[in-house]
Amino acid sequence: GNQVLADIDIGNLRTGAGNRITGLRGDNQGGLVVGDHNAIASVSVTNRSKDPIVVGDHNELCPGLSLNVPFSGGRIMIGDYNSLGRDGGGVVSSSYRFGRKWNGCTIIGSRVETTRGAEVLGFSILGWPLNQLLRVTGKDEADLIRLVVEGSLKDLTEELVAKILASNAESNQQEGKSETVSLFGPVKVKRCILAGKVTLKDDTRTQNAYVRDALLPERSKIFYSSIVGAPEEIITVSVQDRAFDNVAVRQHLAWQDFPTVVKCDEYPLSDCEFYGDTSWDVREGRRG
Repeated sequence: GNQVLADIDIGNLRTGAGNRITGLRGDNQGGLVVGDHNAIASVSVTNRSKDPIVVGDHNELCPGLSLNVPFSGGRIMIGDYNSLGRDGGGVVSSSYRFGRKWNGCTIIGSRVETTRGAEVLGFSILGWPLNQLLRVTGKDEADLIRLVVEGSLKDLTEELVAKILASNAESNQQEGKSETVSLFGPVKVKRCILAGKVTLKDDTRTQNAYVRDALLPERSKIFYSSIVGAPEEIITVSVQDRAFDNVAVRQHLAWQDFPTVVKCDEYPLSDCEFYGDTSWDVREGRRG
């Protein structure tokens, strides 16, 4: 029951039923597993890991989208009912720090939409119901925030990523419907959790960020921070060309008072230890 209406120039591909494919190409050493009833149009795949890229059911992968695992040791897992790369493509990648060849896992749950070149990069976890994240990890939300914002990549991998991957046999629809996570424009996210109803626009960047029920409309830089709203009152973070380094946001603030530059490096020093990267310019040549 699949429809293939253009070239498939890719190996190591396994599909389910009812898919519509109008172009799929790439270097797919680790494999690509596609579920049922997906629409795939002119998508590029690079997978140089030993693990397959996994795409669930009822997803829309739009023209110009790239799924990239550029180095060994990374993974991409995409769940159900997502729309990725609409109106201009984009990237879903396991790359965490490309210049250092640092890979991670990128996990997309359900009801995530990205447009116009948005990038979802290593250690990003998007579109999972909060109650399931808490159950899978055995943590409360405060502990989960501390893990994401302050924890090492070793802790993040063992206490969160590995547990989510191990629970993959269970549909993330079983424990409550996910709210929509939306990335509009050239947004870049990495090492973060986006849960609840989240909208990021334009130049937003995150690192060690936990964001729930929030709208970030313009050109933010967010390192080592958490932003937690409530479904009945979404926090709006209007940080235009401004930045904050380590802030717990629980209410609307005077965003114009925030600095225009960050004082810390966006990559915690413990990341070097996780990857065994002990070169001087990584360990000593820090900005803060």
